[in-house]
Amino acid sequence: MNIELTDDEVKTILAALSIYQDAKEDAWLSQGWSSDQEEAGSAQWVWQKIAEQRDLERTEAEIRNAPVDPFSLPPREET
Repeated sequence: MNIELTDDEVKTILAALSIYQDAKEDAWLSQGWSSDQEEAGSAQWVWQKIAEQRDLERTEAEIRNAPVDPFSLPPREET
């Protein structure tokens, strides 16, 4: 599944996941429920997946937009 998000939407989602993770970690530390720890871990996992995809897309865009030095290309072979 592919979902198109703007940079602002991605930032908002990452911030919300971070806040949720922190809240669940705090709840786990104060109450000790394993479900809070699991939910904090899940939020961290989703945060990492979104951040990795965003970084991958940025890297691909930088590669596509990088200037090409024509003198650095290999010589063309005659067929």
